[in-house]
Amino acid sequence: MAVRGFPDEWSAEYSLAPLEAEWRALEKTGVCTPFQHFDWVRHLLTSPLDSEGAVFVTGRLNGALCAIFPLSLVRGRLTWLGERWNNHNVPLLAADLAEGIDAGSVDLMWSQVRKALGPVSASLFRRQPSMIGLLSNPFAFWKKTDEPTLSYARTLGTDWDSFYKDLHSTSTRKGLSRKHAKLKSEGQLQFVRVEDPVSLHAHVLLMLEWKSAQVDALGRRNSFAQEQSRKFFADYVAKHPEKVRVYAFHLDERPIAITFLLEGKKELVLYQMAYEEGPLARFSPGRLLMNDIMEAMIADKFEVLDLSVGDDSYKREICDRITEMTNSFAAHSATGMAIVMKHRAFTSLKGTIKANPPIHKAVLQANRLLRSLSLG
Repeated sequence: MAVRGFPDEWSAEYSLAPLEAEWRALEKTGVCTPFQHFDWVRHLLTSPLDSEGAVFVTGRLNGALCAIFPLSLVRGRLTWLGERWNNHNVPLLAADLAEGIDAGSVDLMWSQVRKALGPVSASLFRRQPSMIGLLSNPFAFWKKTDEPTLSYARTLGTDWDSFYKDLHSTSTRKGLSRKHAKLKSEGQLQFVRVEDPVSLHAHVLLMLEWKSAQVDALGRRNSFAQEQSRKFFADYVAKHPEKVRVYAFHLDERPIAITFLLEGKKELVLYQMAYEEGPLARFSPGRLLMNDIMEAMIADKFEVLDLSVGDDSYKREICDRITEMTNSFAAHSATGMAIVMKHRAFTSLKGTIKANPPIHKAVLQANRLLRSLSLG
């Protein structure tokens, strides 16, 4: 196998503690996303749903750690750990290993992972980006099944004024300027970066309450319906303010739009954004807040705003990079074949629905009706 730095020793760890120092060192120099950072993974383990079956398969070369696969193995089903919360699921790899792997080495790595774990019925890996930054991700193409959702990003410039002219047409800039002026006429408008842990916790809780209501109104799947889920993220930002950025618009010191981002090496990953419903929503506070965030990012020398997964219209309007998302489903036993067939069929159905606007609209309307009935 002509791959630079390919691991020659594999093992399964069921505790994070022995790996902490090596993990933190590898995330600084290796290839990953913020969803593979040690602090994020450790926080995932505070959730009963995400800690079930947690296992960390490591690959070493001459004793040095060069690969970490954060996984969950439950009833023979192998998945990425915390995949319901992670926007991008990939292993954490040393840079020379990541740059040298191909389809054949990926197949060998997964076989080594399963060997370290013991019996596995099915591998069910979701939300895998085809690119990690500017580097191709061959794991996304292993046993590939398309994911009917894309991921978006915007490359930033070094000068805000020229970047903003590139970002929006003249008519759009004028329209946003009018909305900004009208919003300022409603009171004292402030763009703030929230940094105090107590305030961070409160802002993220409020943002996710808004987000939950907005998702319900659209009829989409709501990951934030439960207070426990919203608290999970608020706890993370309060514990790790150095790993996140929370920006907000305050009107007369009251939050009206809030954004939560995760810090990468040269990028910020937009995790969630929401605004207060009501009369002020007509002034597009979320769009205006996004402009101020990008201006702040350019001033702080970030290179990319990763708008992440989801086909929201504002992402399509401002992005200059679109990343394909994939799933990898593979059976390793007779039982696993039935599991994989079920997941492929469900993914195919989801893709068919999203590709047909009338059907998609009808499904969303049905979801809204069911939720209103359950609330009633």
